[in-house]
Amino acid sequence: MAAFRQGQELLVLCRRCRAGGATIRYVIRDEAGLDRTLGEGHRVYSYSVFFGSAFAESGVVDEAMLGRVSRWRLSEKSFALAIDMRPTDEEPELVRFVSTPDLVGWLRGKSAARVSICRGWVPFWKRNCASVVTAYIPDSDGVARPGAY
Repeated sequence: MAAFRQGQELLVLCRRCRAGGATIRYVIRDEAGLDRTLGEGHRVYSYSVFFGSAFAESGVVDEAMLGRVSRWRLSEKSFALAIDMRPTDEEPELVRFVSTPDLVGWLRGKSAARVSICRGWVPFWKRNCASVVTAYIPDSDGVARPGAY
C-alpha cells in the first residue's frame, strides 16, 4: 500500500452498530497490521480508515507545532480531535477539544510524542474521500446494512 511505502501511519476507527458511539481505535503501521485488523471484522461493524492527509497536524510535538496550533480558533462547532500515535499495546488515546488553550495544554504534556490532530472531518462516515474511507462489514446474508453507529 502506497501509504506505508511513504512512511504514513493509518488511524482506523472500528464502530459497532447500535453501540452508542463506542469505538475501538487502532494505529496501523504496516500492511500486515491492516490485514489483521480488518480480517478480525465482525458483521455489522464499520471501519473508517484515516490516511495521513486527514490530519491537519501530524508529527512530533515541538514548539513549531505548538505555535501553529495555538493560532487555531476551536469551538463546539469547529473542534479538533487529537490522537497520541506512539506505539503501545493499548488503544491510542483520542481526545476531543473545543478550546485551543486546552489542546495546547494537552500537547505540552505530550512533549516529543508523536501525535496527529484532525479538524473538520466529522461526520466522516457520510462520504468517502482521499483522506477517509469508511466500509461496512456485511451481515450474515452478505448484505452491508449501515445502521445507527
